[in-house]
Amino acid sequence: MKAPSITATAVNFDALPDSAQINCTTLRIITGKSRATIYRWVEKGYLPKPRKPAGPTSQNSWTVGEIRHAISGGE
Repeated sequence: MKAPSITATAVNFDALPDSAQINCTTLRIITGKSRATIYRWVEKGYLPKPRKPAGPTSQNSWTVGEIRHAISGGE
């Protein structure tokens, strides 16, 4: 089964389970912010730190649930 495209992941963000993983590119699409801003927000604690899965080509990722929590202001 082919993984969904980044655009499809971003478009369907609200329908994804909290345990789904998203990468920085998808997070950029969702927030409308640059990669630099995303990582500045991580440094300031506005967003959680990403996880780095094992493997040489793995990308940092966040779970949908933790991003929803951060975007909603922690409510």
